[in-house]
Amino acid sequence: MIYVRDLADDEYRELKDMKRKEIGRVSQRAHMIILSAKRWAVPRIAMLFEVSPATVRSWIRKFEDEGPGGLYDEDRCGRPRVHPESALQ
Repeated sequence: MIYVRDLADDEYRELKDMKRKEIGRVSQRAHMIILSAKRWAVPRIAMLFEVSPATVRSWIRKFEDEGPGGLYDEDRCGRPRVHPESALQ
């Protein structure tokens, strides 16, 4: 089984803040890391968040490499999406 490494106190606090304050996927990713640190198995975390086990493992590796900051989405090139209703105005 793959689990995230033991979290430092400051990392744990930052992840808890991210889980509470961030929106959508970033919050979920922080929660995934916290659960992994509590030794939840990857398939169980994947089932909880309705993602593939490969996705959970990917975010664990990203956290291991970059820390909590690695859980944010990277900037994407191209024009931002426009909501269909706002395009009519």
